[in-house]
Amino acid sequence: MKTNVGMGEESGREALYALDPACRDDRHRRWLLDVAMQSSGCLIAESGGSIVGYALLTHTFFGNAMIDILHVAESARRRGIGTRLVREAVRLSETPKIFTSTNESNIPMRALLAAEGFEHTGTIHNLDEGDPELVFFRYS
Repeated sequence: MKTNVGMGEESGREALYALDPACRDDRHRRWLLDVAMQSSGCLIAESGGSIVGYALLTHTFFGNAMIDILHVAESARRRGIGTRLVREAVRLSETPKIFTSTNESNIPMRALLAAEGFEHTGTIHNLDEGDPELVFFRYS
Protein backbone atom coordinates (compact mmCIF):
# COMPACT_ATOMS: atom_id res chain seq x y z
CA MET A 1 0.00 0.00 0.00
CA LYS A 2 1.34 3.45 -0.94
CA THR A 3 2.38 5.82 1.85
CA ASN A 4 2.12 9.58 1.38
CA VAL A 5 4.04 12.05 3.52
CA GLY A 6 2.88 15.64 3.85
CA MET A 7 2.17 18.45 6.25
CA GLY A 8 -0.25 17.75 9.08
CA GLU A 9 -3.39 19.81 9.40
CA GLU A 10 -5.09 20.82 12.61
CA SER A 11 -8.15 18.83 11.56
CA GLY A 12 -6.05 15.65 12.00
CA ARG A 13 -5.13 16.45 15.59
CA GLU A 14 -7.40 13.83 17.21
CA ALA A 15 -6.11 11.12 14.83
CA LEU A 16 -2.53 11.93 15.88
CA TYR A 17 -3.49 11.84 19.55
CA ALA A 18 -5.07 8.41 19.00
CA LEU A 19 -2.05 7.14 17.04
CA ASP A 20 0.53 7.97 19.73
CA PRO A 21 0.02 6.22 23.09
CA ALA A 22 2.17 8.90 24.80
CA CYS A 23 -0.56 11.45 24.03
CA ARG A 24 -3.06 9.66 26.26
CA ASP A 25 -1.46 10.75 29.52
CA ASP A 26 1.06 13.39 28.49
CA ARG A 27 -0.41 16.88 28.06
CA HIS A 28 3.02 18.20 27.08
CA ARG A 29 3.20 15.74 24.17
CA ARG A 30 -0.24 16.91 22.95
CA TRP A 31 0.90 20.54 23.33
CA LEU A 32 4.00 19.82 21.20
CA LEU A 33 1.78 18.35 18.49
CA ASP A 34 -0.55 21.35 18.62
CA VAL A 35 2.32 23.85 18.32
CA ALA A 36 3.87 21.90 15.45
CA MET A 37 0.59 21.79 13.54
CA GLN A 38 0.09 25.53 14.00
CA SER A 39 3.60 26.31 12.77
CA SER A 40 3.67 23.89 9.81
CA GLY A 41 6.14 21.63 11.56
CA CYS A 42 4.10 18.43 11.72
CA LEU A 43 4.78 15.88 9.00
CA ILE A 44 2.33 13.01 8.69
CA ALA A 45 2.47 9.69 6.89
CA GLU A 46 -0.80 8.31 5.54
CA SER A 47 -1.45 4.87 4.14
CA GLY A 48 -4.79 3.43 3.12
CA GLY A 49 -6.59 6.58 4.29
CA SER A 50 -5.19 6.38 7.82
CA ILE A 51 -2.42 8.26 9.56
CA VAL A 52 0.35 5.76 10.32
CA GLY A 53 3.12 8.04 11.55
CA TYR A 54 4.29 11.56 12.19
CA ALA A 55 7.37 13.65 12.81
CA LEU A 56 7.70 17.04 14.48
CA LEU A 57 10.24 19.36 12.88
CA THR A 58 11.28 22.52 14.67
CA HIS A 59 14.02 25.06 14.04
CA THR A 60 14.75 26.15 17.60
CA PHE A 61 17.46 23.73 18.75
CA PHE A 62 20.31 26.21 19.24
CA GLY A 63 19.25 27.78 15.95
CA ASN A 64 19.16 24.46 14.11
CA ALA A 65 16.51 22.09 12.78
CA MET A 66 15.44 19.30 15.11
CA ILE A 67 13.23 16.29 14.63
CA ASP A 68 11.69 16.48 18.10
CA ILE A 69 9.47 13.41 17.79
CA LEU A 70 9.23 10.59 15.28
CA HIS A 71 6.43 8.11 15.86
CA VAL A 72 5.15 5.30 13.66
CA ALA A 73 2.15 3.16 14.59
CA GLU A 74 3.29 -0.20 15.88
CA SER A 75 1.27 -1.99 13.19
CA ALA A 76 3.02 0.03 10.45
CA ARG A 77 6.62 -0.34 11.56
CA ARG A 78 9.41 -1.87 9.47
CA ARG A 79 7.81 -0.64 6.22
CA GLY A 80 10.05 2.41 5.61
CA ILE A 81 7.60 4.97 7.01
CA GLY A 82 10.07 6.31 9.58
CA THR A 83 12.68 6.63 6.85
CA ARG A 84 10.26 8.57 4.62
CA LEU A 85 9.43 10.94 7.50
CA VAL A 86 13.12 11.53 8.31
CA ARG A 87 13.96 12.18 4.66
CA GLU A 88 11.13 14.69 4.34
CA ALA A 89 12.24 16.44 7.54
CA VAL A 90 15.79 16.69 6.17
CA ARG A 91 14.44 18.03 2.88
CA LEU A 92 12.38 20.69 4.69
CA SER A 93 15.13 21.68 7.09
CA GLU A 94 15.80 25.40 6.97
CA THR A 95 19.26 25.10 8.52
CA PRO A 96 22.50 23.44 7.38
CA LYS A 97 22.37 20.97 10.29
CA ILE A 98 19.52 18.83 11.54
CA PHE A 99 19.47 17.11 14.92
CA THR A 100 17.37 14.42 16.57
CA SER A 101 17.66 12.10 19.54
CA THR A 102 16.53 8.72 20.79
CA ASN A 103 16.98 6.54 23.81
CA GLU A 104 20.03 4.30 23.83
CA SER A 105 17.68 1.30 24.02
CA ASN A 106 15.87 2.24 20.77
CA ILE A 107 17.93 0.05 18.42
CA PRO A 108 15.56 0.36 15.39
CA MET A 109 15.70 4.18 15.50
CA ARG A 110 19.46 4.15 15.91
CA ALA A 111 19.73 1.89 12.83
CA LEU A 112 17.42 4.19 10.84
CA LEU A 113 19.50 7.24 11.77
CA ALA A 114 22.77 5.51 10.85
CA ALA A 115 21.32 4.47 7.48
CA GLU A 116 20.28 8.08 6.83
CA GLY A 117 23.72 9.49 7.58
CA PHE A 118 23.17 10.80 11.10
CA GLU A 119 26.16 10.75 13.46
CA HIS A 120 26.10 10.39 17.23
CA THR A 121 27.12 13.75 18.65
CA GLY A 122 26.33 13.56 22.34
CA THR A 123 24.64 11.82 25.24
CA ILE A 124 22.24 13.22 27.81
CA HIS A 125 21.88 11.36 31.07
CA ASN A 126 19.03 11.52 33.59
CA LEU A 127 16.09 12.15 31.25
CA ASP A 128 14.87 8.54 31.36
CA GLU A 129 16.30 6.66 34.32
CA GLY A 130 18.85 4.09 33.15
CA ASP A 131 18.32 4.80 29.43
CA PRO A 132 20.47 7.72 28.21
CA GLU A 133 19.27 9.96 25.38
CA LEU A 134 21.61 9.85 22.39
CA VAL A 135 21.78 12.98 20.23
CA PHE A 136 22.43 12.69 16.50
CA PHE A 137 23.03 15.17 13.69
CA ARG A 138 23.70 15.35 9.98
CA TYR A 139 24.07 18.07 7.41
CA SER A 140 20.80 18.67 5.62
